[in-house]
Amino acid sequence: MQNSIKQEQNTVKALMSRINQLETRLYHIERKTSFLSPYPEPLTPQRITKQVAQYYGISPAEMLAHNRTEHSRMPRNIAIYLCKTLLECKRNEIARHFMRDPGTIRHAINVIERQQRLDKTLANQIRIIASRLKY
Repeated sequence: MQNSIKQEQNTVKALMSRINQLETRLYHIERKTSFLSPYPEPLTPQRITKQVAQYYGISPAEMLAHNRTEHSRMPRNIAIYLCKTLLECKRNEIARHFMRDPGTIRHAINVIERQQRLDKTLANQIRIIASRLKY
């Protein structure tokens, strides 16, 4: 039983590594083809929300909903983090867009900053989303 669990864990690790490699390749391909869109729409909290929702396969409405499920919480926290880092928005502005308390916004930013340092896959996902927003 232990060997079976170990094998499954190793398989999952190998798959996660391969996914990370593919996402990195996609990131570089997107950067090389960014010239195809000469008139990118302006970067706004709405556009960030839409892009993050699209990346994670949920609707922007789910991200803005007042629920705490992991399904929408992580993408919402990432969108909040990107609003802070890419737009340099004040927490009050971000709080209005996401209909949250400024303290919740601060917490979301801190969570993503901490998790990025620990989880390179998450850091890579955020980098990919940010690159899609910049071009």
